[in-house]
Amino acid sequence: MAGLAVSVVSIALLIRLVDLGEVGRSLRSADLTLVALAVAVLFVSLGAKTLRWWLLLPRSSEVTYGALFSILHASMFLNNVLPLRAGDFARGAMAARLPGLSLGPVVASMLAERAIDAVVLTACFLLVAPFVARGVLVPDLTPEWPTLLAIVGGVGFVALLVAAARRYRHLVSPVWSGRLSEFGDSWRRVASTEGWAIWATTAVAWIAAFGVNVLLFHAMGIEVSPLMAVVVTCVTNLAMLVPSSPAHIGPYHAAATVTLVVAGVGASPAASFSVFSHLVNVVPVSLVGGALLALDALPRRAAPEG
Repeated sequence: MAGLAVSVVSIALLIRLVDLGEVGRSLRSADLTLVALAVAVLFVSLGAKTLRWWLLLPRSSEVTYGALFSILHASMFLNNVLPLRAGDFARGAMAARLPGLSLGPVVASMLAERAIDAVVLTACFLLVAPFVARGVLVPDLTPEWPTLLAIVGGVGFVALLVAAARRYRHLVSPVWSGRLSEFGDSWRRVASTEGWAIWATTAVAWIAAFGVNVLLFHAMGIEVSPLMAVVVTCVTNLAMLVPSSPAHIGPYHAAATVTLVVAGVGASPAASFSVFSHLVNVVPVSLVGGALLALDALPRRAAPEG
């Protein structure tokens, strides 16, 4: 209920701030060739994320890339139509049924994904935001000191978390200790000699995600720095952490619109971009995931012989 309220309030505020007629005209005038290219780049990003998930899972498992690709898209479809991020729970349950896997390593791999993405998006935002601020918000701002301050603060925060974890590890129950150990196994894989592949696929995934927004800026005739694609991606992903309706309707649009308005884009073009980018990120994936579920094409655990 709270999530639905957040979505309703966000949408209501946007409707009051923008000219819906102008939004409609902007959507109709978009370059569909560039939109189609953005969709293709989106699937490049998702393909890289699927490969990263495969790399994070135990090498002893017999799981295939195709199986994980199907599960990932089905879970994203469920997240887009059901509340409480039900797709994430379904993703864990479906992957745990694959040969050689159990729920523990699957959950650990998903937690490692979240941690890696948090690190990458935070780093990208901290590196890019000062330069965007210098050109958009505060003309005389020098980019060096806020970047250094943010990096030092981030490192200090992580150090505090590590120290607290060591200090109070005896309070963790044996069950959760096992789960944390499995998470540690996934993270050690990130830091091992094969970790370069995990970070490389992460880089491809997020560069492609930034590229989607760059293409949509051009498709809608919005003239902003390509760096704004990084800022918008980071801000909208943060907004999606707020409880809301399925598919993050409302908070996503508000975050994208406000970010672009602050950058000097008109309210209506900014709102048009939020609508178009949301549709590009939700509809194609949902169609693929929904089709996989409807056709019962998801992988299953092999039946025991004999």
